[in-house]
Amino acid sequence: DPELALGWIHIDDMIAMPGMIEKLPHYGKYSYLSFVGDEPTNDVSGIWTSSDSPLQWVNPELTRPIQWESLPIPESIATLPPKYLPEQLLRHSTELTSADKEGRGLASDGLHKSALYIADQFRGAGLRPLGGTYLHSWHESLAGYGNIELTNVVGMIPGVNRGVNAQPVILGAHYDHLGIDSETGEIHPGADDNASGVSVLIEVATKLSRGFTPQRPILFVAFTGEESGLIGSQHFVRNPPGGFASEDIFGMINLDAVGRLEGQTLQVFGSDSAYEWPFMAQGIGFTIGVQSEFPAETIASSDHVSFLNAGIPAIHLFSGTHLDYHQPSDTSVKLDTAGMSDVALWVEEAMVYLADRTDPLRVNLQGAETIDLNAQVGEREASLGTVPDFSYVGDGVRISGVASNSAADEAGLQAGDVLHTYNGQPLNDLQTYSNLLRQSSPGDVVQLEIERDRESLVVEAELKAR
Repeated sequence: DPELALGWIHIDDMIAMPGMIEKLPHYGKYSYLSFVGDEPTNDVSGIWTSSDSPLQWVNPELTRPIQWESLPIPESIATLPPKYLPEQLLRHSTELTSADKEGRGLASDGLHKSALYIADQFRGAGLRPLGGTYLHSWHESLAGYGNIELTNVVGMIPGVNRGVNAQPVILGAHYDHLGIDSETGEIHPGADDNASGVSVLIEVATKLSRGFTPQRPILFVAFTGEESGLIGSQHFVRNPPGGFASEDIFGMINLDAVGRLEGQTLQVFGSDSAYEWPFMAQGIGFTIGVQSEFPAETIASSDHVSFLNAGIPAIHLFSGTHLDYHQPSDTSVKLDTAGMSDVALWVEEAMVYLADRTDPLRVNLQGAETIDLNAQVGEREASLGTVPDFSYVGDGVRISGVASNSAADEAGLQAGDVLHTYNGQPLNDLQTYSNLLRQSSPGDVVQLEIERDRESLVVEAELKAR
């Protein structure tokens, strides 16, 4: 092993050189060779045991099974960098959660600055503006705000197939959040909810714009007003920009709170709205190794619902629940940017599949998540402070956590409790629970029948402002 030399060739008689040149290429698998005569003729050959190969050879003559798990795992020969750089995703999230964005509250300067930032990113990605602008604004009167200007941010990759050129697929994420707490003055930065979704939206738009020519158009949309009742997505569905019609929208993927994957399985809500969604998700898992699941419990509280209500198949991607939800502690330092990179890869695969598919999706909205959006505007202020367990299958609503200093915390609720009634009304599912909370107000005292360790308990909780 003199420094692992590539090889030595020594020839005594140059008459043998032409024959050696002709024969050597056919002896490539050998480590050493010897030839004799002028022709020359091979008389010795052999293969040395490799000293540094990452490959392992299995002797076919072994009579006992190999205990593969006991073998050492060799180091990778090389490691490919992630297609979506975590530092890029963090850069967007940090910008959107900075103090000057003021928690991206409705009608705030910070929300307007966020819209301008997203528009600049769309411009830099090479997305095409619709009607000459990325900023699509309108005025609306809202309780507590009066008549205010609202803005969705929209960019497009045009399609090349005239047969489906009027039928866009939508990738969306809301960019608003809760703003500044009027009592404490604390900023709600909303890193997971939903700077994470907007960051993935921007990066996927950038990648696809620079290397993909779709059959149908792709519209990338940052919605406003989600936290105040899905206002931006409702307006988009009712008034699509660029001359598109809502009845022609092919399908929609919603990114909302995708920043805390942390080794968990990506959750997909709304997968029953089209036959193809589960099979698409499974195929993506096989292709890139990022697995997804379809939770038993669902809640219709994000922008995909505006599309479902309009008869458009839509899904919502979600990384999982945590106790920082709607709290000042939802900061960018807690984001799992490597997990966001995986989500972005999943989304890219999905968008390529949808944008290149010319056949319509087989729509099934009978069991899809829907909600009375008109009743939602200006409400959703009361909070109990529970974190739902979306994997739970059974009667009632199981909670996986309780926010500190919340109404649930003060009432003594615990992770693992199952809520069965709310002021005497049965909680058949998570959506029923959400609807009842939405109809309540801060300061209301509610009676909850719960199950804990197979024991039935009744507790009272005074709801707090969200």
